[in-house]
Amino acid sequence: NLKRVLLVTPAGLVKQWKEEMHHKFGLSDFRIYGEDFSINEERDWKLYDHVIGSLDKLKQEDHLHKLMQSGQWDIIVFDEAHRLSRSQFGMKFDTSDRFQLARKLRALTDSILLLTATPHQGKQDKFQALLELIRPEWRERIQWLSIDPTILANMVMRNNKTDVTDADGNFIFHGKITKAITVQIGKEEVEFDQSLQKYLKRGYAAGKATAGTTGRAIGFVMTVYRKLAASSIAAIEAALVRRLLRLRSESANQENYSEEVEDERYLGEWEETFGSSERAFFAGEIPLLEERCALAHNLLEVDRKIRDFVEGLVEQVLNSNPSEKILIFTEYRATQEYIAGALQDRFGENTVALIHGGMEHDARAEALEAFETTGQCLVSTEAGGEGISLQRNCHIMVSFDLPWNPMRLVQRVGRLYRYGQKRKVVVFNMHAPQTLDAEIMQMLYTRVGQVGRDMATVGGEYRPGLEDEIMGEVADLLDVEGILESATEIGIHRTADRIQDALDKARESASKQRELFEHVSGYNPEEIKGEFKLGREHVKAFVLGMCEQIGIEVTE
Repeated sequence: NLKRVLLVTPAGLVKQWKEEMHHKFGLSDFRIYGEDFSINEERDWKLYDHVIGSLDKLKQEDHLHKLMQSGQWDIIVFDEAHRLSRSQFGMKFDTSDRFQLARKLRALTDSILLLTATPHQGKQDKFQALLELIRPEWRERIQWLSIDPTILANMVMRNNKTDVTDADGNFIFHGKITKAITVQIGKEEVEFDQSLQKYLKRGYAAGKATAGTTGRAIGFVMTVYRKLAASSIAAIEAALVRRLLRLRSESANQENYSEEVEDERYLGEWEETFGSSERAFFAGEIPLLEERCALAHNLLEVDRKIRDFVEGLVEQVLNSNPSEKILIFTEYRATQEYIAGALQDRFGENTVALIHGGMEHDARAEALEAFETTGQCLVSTEAGGEGISLQRNCHIMVSFDLPWNPMRLVQRVGRLYRYGQKRKVVVFNMHAPQTLDAEIMQMLYTRVGQVGRDMATVGGEYRPGLEDEIMGEVADLLDVEGILESATEIGIHRTADRIQDALDKARESASKQRELFEHVSGYNPEEIKGEFKLGREHVKAFVLGMCEQIGIEVTE
């Protein structure tokens, strides 16, 4: 029986958590810290046993100080736990304020639950950091995750949508189809891409030759330009023009450069407005920019990616079903406006709605309402898509550009592939393999492969073929009609054995949960003191011993 419970969620989800705890579980005593109540004295905490708090509010020093006076909790739950970020650089750690919050709160409870659909972002160090929050006493074992992944069974439970059934064994989710739509670009796009790469190489070289923060900022700008170019010609043109105007300006203000954006979902919208300084990155930068701005502007007239998207993809979807609704994702506001303009020109202004991170709550709600009722296309940035649920009326999603974090693709699909979706979800990921997109695709495949290797013992979605499930099997625009037809097939083919297997997994999961909570109720840290822990000293002894055996001299 859990008497004291603390839920830590993203700011935009605190009220949703309060409502769902009331309506779905009959737990109506939860109060939101900083809204429903405040703490003036340490003794005030005695009045509140069921608390929901905003992650970004609680991490602030004054609120964290108060929270650390709250005493012991029976369980602390973090929603969207992948936001608890800690990266490793050699033997040093770059720890976010959010991760520091979680680590400090860990001392106030014997039981911590981290909830996320994407625990592994393709970077092993960040994943291991989450595992250390769960079992800090296993820190050394977790560092050897790649050698002994079986330890995950003691820390990770995963429910796969493809296996979720109701009480009668009927599958709740109808599956999804993911396809990578390749855009065949022309010589104009190839020439611009090659021209841009020459500029980027000059910029990267200048960044490496410049010391300190200024050099890192130059390299950062070049990387942003790579990503903008892979998104849309409109996005890279806007950035190059903005850079050119900045160099021509008379002001000499230096824009602050930060190594990290607090909320990764806002990264794209922040990146495209970053301009660094008014000083040239290298000699002759202005004429190079002028030439590339002109090339980009001319390319807008023949852009095959936007043409294939509107005429090849969206038109085919709407021809197959004129009342169909399509959710479209992009990283950047410039690309969002470009897509919206092209769709409005072709299908009418009232058919397209936009949401992004800079919108007020009411404006965002109005845009979602318009899409759900009379609209046909919703164009969203990463930040705009937080917390939206569109599964009632939409089952088709398009990623116009690819984020560099593969799990963000999973999160995008999660807007549609969720409880209440009655149809098979269809996902189209667009890319142009003859450009910088090819490098991004390769990096995404590498990161997804890392996820698969690290999570192999958990099973389910993390299996061979995960790359195609996230990135999509390569398809052509000519295949769209057939893809849509296959999506209309009722449900997924299930065998009696598969249904029984899913039910067995559900029973096993319930049993595992009971075992975990039984363990929690009798938790005793003395029990694990005698455990053998494989550490660096064992590896060192092994290596030195083998070197001696085969006659290798070891020097410092």
